[in-house]
Amino acid sequence: MTGVSVFDMRILQDSWSTKAMRDVFSEENRIQKWLDVEAALAKAQASLGIIPKEAADEIAKKAFYKFMDMDFIFAEFKKTKHPLVPTVRGLEKACENGFGEFVHFGVTTQDIIDTGLVLQFKEGLKLIKEKLKDIAKSLKNIASEHKNTAMMGRTLALQALPITFGHKVAIWLSELARHYDRIEELEKRLYVGSIVGAVGTKASLSDKCNEVERLTLESLGLCVPDISWQPARDRFIEL
Repeated sequence: MTGVSVFDMRILQDSWSTKAMRDVFSEENRIQKWLDVEAALAKAQASLGIIPKEAADEIAKKAFYKFMDMDFIFAEFKKTKHPLVPTVRGLEKACENGFGEFVHFGVTTQDIIDTGLVLQFKEGLKLIKEKLKDIAKSLKNIASEHKNTAMMGRTLALQALPITFGHKVAIWLSELARHYDRIEELEKRLYVGSIVGAVGTKASLSDKCNEVERLTLESLGLCVPDISWQPARDRFIEL
């Protein structure tokens, strides 16, 4: 953009977002959420005797962005053109004693990407709810302060009977409260993960597949779906 410095653009970013929200949807946090899912999966599988406990411990220990060789991951991305495989290979590479072979055991790409995205949404909505509470508190104070401050009401864009500014603000507050309720009602449908393997059948997750999914998702603070939702996007659409 001609005439606008990088420094100026960084200032302008806060016109439509915040640093906190950008951090939630940053490349680093996206990859970290994928790693969180991989670590939770390994721990669940180890607890059920599917993979060695030592492998799960090593995977969980190395499942952090700081241990990822990003040059290696970017090089792998250029080779594969795949969103997740390079990160899986990066985690495998970071694990010692050959335990990397147990990374991503039995799951599929969409399990990790969808579940990771839900974790990002959960963080993002937490920020929004905190801001809504702050705004509601301010509106409550303004409504109280101006409960007797007269102003003209309007109808058809013309002056009508008098109202108070406090009443007008209280209407905003009431609307905001309903928006907050909508978010809370959405959460039980949105905060659901997916550990179902290729094409959603769980066939690759052993005969303990349901326990693998439950333990993995519960450790991530997510709900367990009643059935695979890989082809269903209504959760994200509702958000």
